[in-house]
Amino acid sequence: KKGSKESKHLRVLVGSALMLAIMMMLQFSGLGILMITPTGVTILQVPVIIATLALGLPSGLFLGLSFGLLSMYTAYTTPALLNVPFMNPVVAVLPRLLIPLAVYLLSRLLRYDGQHPVWWKSFLLGAAGSLTNTVFVLASMALLYGDITMEALGVSRNALFGAVVAYGAASGLPEAGVCALLCAAILGALRLVNKKR
Repeated sequence: KKGSKESKHLRVLVGSALMLAIMMMLQFSGLGILMITPTGVTILQVPVIIATLALGLPSGLFLGLSFGLLSMYTAYTTPALLNVPFMNPVVAVLPRLLIPLAVYLLSRLLRYDGQHPVWWKSFLLGAAGSLTNTVFVLASMALLYGDITMEALGVSRNALFGAVVAYGAASGLPEAGVCALLCAAILGALRLVNKKR
């Protein structure tokens, strides 16, 4: 039992390090944003979701924190108006910590165990994690940095709420779809690999 526990702990550590390396590669190579829509589709939340479901909540929280810190690093090293909100951990880090929490709670509700061919659960969990990121990042930006958000979207204060919702739908829904497909495919592949062991 002790050996099995140590082996599992090592698997989680190695898996978390691999997910972090993939996330950093996506962030610094520019591959983390796919320009398949006018606003681009971010896939940096995919390693967070995969880690949560394949390695556990602590690993997911570690990857969520890493995602947030990478966003802050980019904001501080790439001067731009829209990067200013991401210098604040409430905008950059907190929403990314909510991704694994939302995915974990929904996985418990769906009784997801990762062992059975339930691709639709993986799809739904991928979409939920992505939407959590979109909703809380945009909400925190609108609440804490309304002036910057208004300028970025080109709207007045009275139209801010509607503009944020419209932008969230236009960018967040395609993003959720792509993340859902990626999560379903990757988790399905991991399940097949585990079955062959």
